[in-house]
Amino acid sequence: LALESEILEQLDRAAADAALLAGDDTAACEIAQALSVDRDQIYWLRLRAYCQALAGEPAATEESVPVSRIIGGDTGGVDLYA
Repeated sequence: LALESEILEQLDRAAADAALLAGDDTAACEIAQALSVDRDQIYWLRLRAYCQALAGEPAATEESVPVSRIIGGDTGGVDLYA
């Protein structure tokens, strides 16, 4: 079950990366929002902060960004702060 969860998270991450690279921020944000497991991984924290900023939610973004910067970690090749 743990391996299955990890594989599903990797597939979700690949789909979100593909959407971001294609310029489809809405699709990437929908993927991040739909997650029910592994939501606390740094990649997803950063993506949700990015999505909140796009949606004009500065208070939510301010709460997410410092936590994700402190934690650090792999973003799967996408630099959401560039």
